[in-house]
Amino acid sequence: MRYLWRAVWIFLFINPLISTAQKPKSADLDVFLQELFANQDEDINYEEIYENFYALVADPIPLNRAEKSDLQKLYILTDRQISNFFAYQSKNGKLLSIYELQAIPEWDLGTIFKILPFVQIRETDFSADNRTLWQRIRAEKNNYVLWRWERTLETKRGFTNEPKNPYLGSPYRMFMRLRMSHTRDFSLDFRVEKDAGEPFTINSKSKIYGFDYYSGHFALYNKGRIKKVIIGDYRIQIGQGLISSAGFSLGKGAETIRTIRRNSLGILPYGSVTEFDFWRGIACTYELSKNWTFTGFLSRKKEDATPEFSIEDSTRISYFTSRSKTGFHRTSSELAKKNLLRELIWGGNLIWQSNSKSTEIGLTFLQTSFNFPIIPIQRPYKAFDFQGNTNANFGIHYSHILQNFNFFGETAFSKNGGFGTINGFMASLSHRIDIALVGRKYSSHFHNFYGNSFGENTTNKNEVGAYLGFKYTPNRRWQWVAYYDRFRFPWLKFRTDSPSEGYEFMTQVRRKFSRTTSIYFRFRTEQKERNLGIKSTEINILTPSLKNNYQFNLDYSIRNHVSMRSRVQWSDFSQENGLKTKGFALIQDFNFDFGKSRVSTRFALFDTDDFENRQYTYEKDVLYTFSIPAYHGKGLRSYVLFQQKIGKKLDFWFKYSVYSYQNQEIISSGLEEIQGNRKRDIRFQVRYKF
Repeated sequence: MRYLWRAVWIFLFINPLISTAQKPKSADLDVFLQELFANQDEDINYEEIYENFYALVADPIPLNRAEKSDLQKLYILTDRQISNFFAYQSKNGKLLSIYELQAIPEWDLGTIFKILPFVQIRETDFSADNRTLWQRIRAEKNNYVLWRWERTLETKRGFTNEPKNPYLGSPYRMFMRLRMSHTRDFSLDFRVEKDAGEPFTINSKSKIYGFDYYSGHFALYNKGRIKKVIIGDYRIQIGQGLISSAGFSLGKGAETIRTIRRNSLGILPYGSVTEFDFWRGIACTYELSKNWTFTGFLSRKKEDATPEFSIEDSTRISYFTSRSKTGFHRTSSELAKKNLLRELIWGGNLIWQSNSKSTEIGLTFLQTSFNFPIIPIQRPYKAFDFQGNTNANFGIHYSHILQNFNFFGETAFSKNGGFGTINGFMASLSHRIDIALVGRKYSSHFHNFYGNSFGENTTNKNEVGAYLGFKYTPNRRWQWVAYYDRFRFPWLKFRTDSPSEGYEFMTQVRRKFSRTTSIYFRFRTEQKERNLGIKSTEINILTPSLKNNYQFNLDYSIRNHVSMRSRVQWSDFSQENGLKTKGFALIQDFNFDFGKSRVSTRFALFDTDDFENRQYTYEKDVLYTFSIPAYHGKGLRSYVLFQQKIGKKLDFWFKYSVYSYQNQEIISSGLEEIQGNRKRDIRFQVRYKF
C-alpha cells in the first residue's frame, strides 16, 4: 500500500515538475567538464576521467544498488545530498521512478538534471543471474574494440639525419584498446600504444617488444563480501589523497565548492595511456561487516629512471638521481632509462562507516621500496627531497556530516618524520549560498610518491595555505562563484631562491537565458614571488610576479542541429622592475549535429608576447580524448572534427588541425623542431561495438 501511495504522489506532483522542465536528452560532457577543468594551466592528460564519464553515459549507475563511492565519483553531489539519498532509501525503500529524486531533501532540479545522464532506476541483480561470467561478458552490449592513428604531417628534426641521437621509429602514434565492462559487475581492459618516434619492432637487448606500452586489468565487483578485486593495473583514491590519489585532481576551477575535496573511492581500474603513476599487481576490498571494510594492495612494476654508475664499473648502477615520467622511448638515451628501477608497494586501508553513511573514518599504511637508492642531484631547493631505498606512510582520514556542514580531512606521516595535513568543511548556508573553507600544511620533508591532495604545488610538500570558496545561486538563471587562496612556501622552490608566498583569486558570473543560450565572464589573478632573473653578487633577487586572466564566453544554439561558442580571453603578466607583457585569443566554434553525422570546427586567432601569457582553452577531439592545448606566439589555430556512425556497431572520427604562425620560421625546439611556420596534425579513430 505504501508503494501505491508513493506512485500516485509521484505521478500527480513530481512528474509534472520535471517533465515540464525539458529533461535533457543526453549529457553535454563538453560543458560539464569545462566547468570542472576551468582553471587548469597545463596541458594535462584528463582522458581517464573523461572516459569514465562517457562510460557512465553508456552504462549508467543503477541508483537502487548504488554505493556512496558510485555517487561521489560524479563530482555533482555534495556529501550531504548523498547522505540524504541513502536516508530516503532507508526510510522509503527502493526508488520507483527517476522522478522521485525530487522528493529527496536538497535535491533541486538543477542537480537532478546534471545527474540524470549518469544514473538509472533499472537494475540487474547479478547474484540472481544464472549466466556464467563469460556469458555475461559476451552478452554485454557496451563491449568494443578501438583503434587510433595520428601524426604530424611536417617533418620534425628528430626524424632527419641531422641530430646525433635521432628518433628511432616512425612519425606516427598508434593506440589500440579492447574494452568489456558492466557497471558493478566486471571490467576487462587491454591497451597498447606506440608514441611518435618510438620504434615498432622486437629487440630484447634494446627493451623493444612491438608496441612500447602495454596495460590491462581484470576487475570483479560485488561478489559476496568481496566488494572489488582488481588484477593488473589500478589506482587507489584514499581520503583526501595525501598518501594515494587516483589522479582525479580537479583542483581550483569554476566549481568552487565540490572539487576542493577528494572522495575516498577505494581501488579503481587504471585505463589511461599515461605510462606512470599507476600500480601493477592485485588489490581487493573486503567487507568485514556492515560498517567495516578493508582494502589490501600489492604492486610490483618497473619504471624509467636516470642512473648514476659506480666509479669502479661504468656499467654497474650505483643509484638513481630521478624517476623519469615522460613515457617516451624514442631515442637511444631514452631507451637506456627504460625499466631500470624496480618498485614494490604494499599496504592497506581500513574504513569504518556509520549506518547513516554520514560519518567515515579510515586508517592507511603504505610502504614503497626500490631496488637501488634514489639520491637526487644536489640543488638547494632539493635539500629535503626523498633519499634512500624505502619510504613508508601512515595516515588517518575522516568525513562527517552535521546538519548542513560536511567536515573532512586527512593527516599523514612519512618514514622520516615529515607530515602533511589538510582539513576543511563545505556548508550550505541556504538553498542559494554555499561556502567551503580548507586549510593545509605540508612540511618540506614530507615524502609521498602517489599523493595528490589539494594544494598549489604539484607535490604535497613545502606548502602552507588556506582556501575560501563561495557560490551564490539566486535562481536558475544567475550564478556567482568566487574563491580566494592564500599560500606560503617555507623552503626554496625551482626559480625561487628564498621562502616565498602568494595568493590567487577567481570570480565568475554566469547568466543562463535559456536551455540553449548562456554567457559567463571570469576573472582570475595570481601573485607569486620568484627570482627576478637579475643576479647581483651571485644572490638572486626575489620579487612578486602578477598574472591576470580574463575570459568572456557565449554559448548558443540555433534550432536542434547547430550550436556555436564564441570566446575571447586575454591576460597580462608583470614583475617588479620588469616590462608588462600581454596575450589574447579570439575563438569561434561551430558544431553541427545531424544525428549519425557530427561536424565540429574552430577558428582561433592568438597573439602572446611571451610564454607567461600562453592561452589554454579546451577543444573537441575524438571520443575518449580530452585536449587543452596552449596557444603561444602569434598566429591562427583551426580544426575540423568529423564523426560518422555507421549502423549500430561502427563509428569513426577524423580530426584535422593546423597551427599557422606569423613572424617565425621555426616551430618548437630540439628534436621536435619544425622548419617553417605551419604545423598540421591528423587523427583517425575507429570503434567497433560487439
